Amino acid sequence: MNSASSAYRGRKRLGIADTAIEGPWLTASYRAGDALVFDCRTVHRALPNRSERVRLSLDVRAQPATTERSWDSLRTVPEVVDYRESVRELVFAAGGSADLFEQVVNMMIAEGSDATDTVVAQTMARL
Repeated sequence: MNSASSAYRGRKRLGIADTAIEGPWLTASYRAGDALVFDCRTVHRALPNRSERVRLSLDVRAQPATTERSWDSLRTVPEVVDYRESVRELVFAAGGSADLFEQVVNMMIAEGSDATDTVVAQTMARL
């Protein structure tokens, strides 16, 4: 059974809506066991899984040991989810929007900031 995926040059940290992409997606067909390798800045997507089988995906990243690792790469997925939820609650409690939350949480993660009301307020004031 073949499946297909798509790639498009360029990337924004928060992602790009399909409707914002101008020009055609590049596509290729794959068979079970094939591997697709691309740069982390490549905009990509998978086409819908039309089978009754689960589609598995593996995300592997490598970098030199001397390269500083990002805050979120040093935490588990549940820790990052809890952090984002804490920041979301604080941003919305301060009257912020979903768009502002994304800006605040991405800035705080990039800086390795604690999810406190003071830090959230300071980050919001900088935006």
